[in-house]
Amino acid sequence: MKLKIVVLLLAVAVLATVTAQRGGRRPGGGRRPGGGRRPGPFQPPEGSDVYSWTRDVGAAASVEESAFKPPDRDLIIMRSTDPTLPQSNMERSVSIYDFTNDTAIVVIKAGRRAPCVITDTSLTFQEIVTELASRNGSEDYLTTPSVSLDGTAEPMTREDRALLIETNRSLRRLCFRAPMIRAAPLTTLPADLQTVQRVTSTLDAKTTLVLPEPLPRPTRPPPGEGEGQGQGQGEGDGQGQDGQGRPGRGGRGRGGRGGRVRGGRGGRGG
Repeated sequence: MKLKIVVLLLAVAVLATVTAQRGGRRPGGGRRPGGGRRPGPFQPPEGSDVYSWTRDVGAAASVEESAFKPPDRDLIIMRSTDPTLPQSNMERSVSIYDFTNDTAIVVIKAGRRAPCVITDTSLTFQEIVTELASRNGSEDYLTTPSVSLDGTAEPMTREDRALLIETNRSLRRLCFRAPMIRAAPLTTLPADLQTVQRVTSTLDAKTTLVLPEPLPRPTRPPPGEGEGQGQGQGEGDGQGQDGQGRPGRGGRGRGGRGGRVRGGRGGRGG
């Protein structure tokens, strides 16, 4: 009887030790060794300036929005991802305002499978920071301008896409495998062009993206673009291709350093 009690106590002690150790692990990348969570791709890293507010989107509805400026970077990432947005016929979206180069760009992605729409802004970085500081903590903030962008152009080539991401590294996570389309203010579209409209909330306007229907297919990023970003992307797709896009043996290809892409169990490539 005493032996059974000793064995039971040992089992409980082992279980408690394993549970404590797992508390600081990161199954699937969820936790840091110290037990704290690592920021997600669009969550503010430590030291960021963070802003939040609610926005009036009409019909007596308001949604929660936020933005942050990472430390030591002329970059603003805005999230309009309130789950009630579809009730107002709007899309959940992420927008990046990148001023890290001589030419500022704005990238809007409305939906997981949507293309990245590239445009510009008349605002300066300091004007955006000042506006966010003023807006922070406000309720039912109202954006009066409405903007429509023509996103029906052909997606950027792999080479142009790779060059843009190389010079604007903030786009790697948002636009990984997503087609990238340079948009212009909407004028007149061909009568026979099939389009779909996605209404989004950006920093200074309610922005309607006019996109081709059907939407462009996801693109295979050039070698190296998936650096540190693509782990698990395409896992088990059965295509058996390596990280260079060549037919492989159904094993593992690489989407760049740290960006592993598994090719599933497809047959041998030709």
